[in-house]
Amino acid sequence: MKFLSLIFILALGVTFCTSQQKKSEKKQGWSESMQGLSGEVKQILPFVYSRQINYSKKEVKSIQNDLENFAKTAHKIAPQMGEAYLGDDPMVRFSLDQMTSDVQRASHAVSAGQIKYAKGVMKTVMGHCFRCHSMTTAGSQAKWEVSNFSGLSLNPLEKAELLVATRKYEEATHLLEKALVDDQFMLNLPFDYEAALRRYLVITVRLKPNPQRAIETFEKVLEKKNLPYYLSRKIDQWRAALREWSRSSSKNQFSLSEARRLLKKAQTKQSFSKDQAADVEYLRATEVLHQLLLSKRTSDEKANIYYLLGEVYEVLDELGYWSLHETYYESCISEKPHSHLSSQCFHRLQESIYLGYSGSSGVHVPSDELERLKQLRAKALPEQK
Repeated sequence: MKFLSLIFILALGVTFCTSQQKKSEKKQGWSESMQGLSGEVKQILPFVYSRQINYSKKEVKSIQNDLENFAKTAHKIAPQMGEAYLGDDPMVRFSLDQMTSDVQRASHAVSAGQIKYAKGVMKTVMGHCFRCHSMTTAGSQAKWEVSNFSGLSLNPLEKAELLVATRKYEEATHLLEKALVDDQFMLNLPFDYEAALRRYLVITVRLKPNPQRAIETFEKVLEKKNLPYYLSRKIDQWRAALREWSRSSSKNQFSLSEARRLLKKAQTKQSFSKDQAADVEYLRATEVLHQLLLSKRTSDEKANIYYLLGEVYEVLDELGYWSLHETYYESCISEKPHSHLSSQCFHRLQESIYLGYSGSSGVHVPSDELERLKQLRAKALPEQK
């Protein structure tokens, strides 16, 4: 009996060591891939953020070559490698797919002479980098500095997003703290200013959790005489939530019940579905849910986490998480098909897709999307007995 017990313990040890080795290999592979991608970002930055519009044929060829290399590098990255840092999270695949598609679109635009459009698309690609790197601080920084580039036309929001994309979190925080009290930034670029407020909230709630630091910054912003009323109201609600969080005893509780508690609290604070008054609670909920995915979960648990993340990112979509919630609803269906929960996920997904294709002339959902919904419906709804 003792011999069998010893064999069992040794087998467990070998399994654990093998698992740890595989995880370490995934981390190394992911880190190397990200460094390769950051090199492509560095190469294309002068094109994306310069004011230049007219390019020679030789320059266009060089830009296209850079974009093609970027797309190839992104396409080669296996989403499974990201599991070592992010767990079984659909966001990795979603971001890589979106990035590859957008870079290819930018390349086609350059070849068609649509330079302004191509630059805009590539700025969206930087947003994909922000999305993943604003989820967790795990990973290595880019081996180059944004400050090394001269002649880039970057407003404070763009520079902050780029700093987060290269994992320079403290630099991004300092930059935004300075920008948010700048009257000229607020008056000249009001939409970017509002977006910068929310990006700052993401950093101080999810990346560098520091409610007191955020409170102090927002109090300075609230002193601004020209601050629009709707912004002062929203910031005041964030400040109240941050104060409550700073006094909370559940700062590091990572459980489904804690995530549900935060979501329920957030929903009671909202006056309408996209109300940003509860951003603090929603961001805290994402931190809990993403942390839960870092460890092994049952199928039921994963499906529930995906559903809740879908709910959250429907509200946070304007933070650069466009259509991400649909990915989570679809993952929920795949994880737990023919269940009550997958039915809920399908109905949320269907509503979101129909809303996305609605306009003043009615609802016009493309035939391929209708076919996809038909297949997902068959997978999601309980089987007829």
